[in-house]
Amino acid sequence: MAEIRPVAHIKTGFSEKFGIPRQSNIAHATTAKIYFEKEFKDPQVIKGLEGFDYIWLLWHFDEEVEKLTVAPPKLGGKKHMGIFATRSPLRPNHIGLSSVRLLSSGVDEVGLYLEVGGADLMDGTAIYDIKPYLPYTDAHPNARGGYAGEVLFETLVVKYDPSVLDKLPKEIIVPLTQVLHVDPRPAYKKDSDEMYAIAYEGFDIHFTVSDGVLRVVDAIPYGERKIK
Repeated sequence: MAEIRPVAHIKTGFSEKFGIPRQSNIAHATTAKIYFEKEFKDPQVIKGLEGFDYIWLLWHFDEEVEKLTVAPPKLGGKKHMGIFATRSPLRPNHIGLSSVRLLSSGVDEVGLYLEVGGADLMDGTAIYDIKPYLPYTDAHPNARGGYAGEVLFETLVVKYDPSVLDKLPKEIIVPLTQVLHVDPRPAYKKDSDEMYAIAYEGFDIHFTVSDGVLRVVDAIPYGERKIK
């Protein structure tokens, strides 16, 4: 069997699994950079890609557990479906698939990169392959979506305490709001009395949820979190 090796790694604002959007392009304002490995640093490897708006990423799920059935978040985390009827990371070969917007490409002090939008990957994730998204064959707008197409994501109104806005760079407010808007909490654990925290763009973002409103109450440098 041929060995699969990374062609690149992605740099995102998500330092931890909790808080990463459950699908790509849900938080479309988030941005990330894909840096190619040294053997693929020649810009010729992406020649022609500039003409595409979206690309496919095949990447590595950093999960050691695999299961035959899982409980999808869209079903409240209680009803089980077969692993191949879901996009769960608990897969036999730990391979993820995402379509992301291609924003730009270039070379910086790190190396050859692609800048993308709407990625649902944790920082440092290995990328196995990159392919152009072809609208004429990859898009199926009238296709059935099974149970996933029947249940919409629960959304929340996001509000920030004034003191928090003073701590955060202005450029991350919109993407952060999109991440929080689709409720990052586990489907099985939505206690209105609990304080939650996600790691995003170098900050630990602390928030509570009550009556459909997510309130961001604090933002501290990543790593100084006092709650789990």
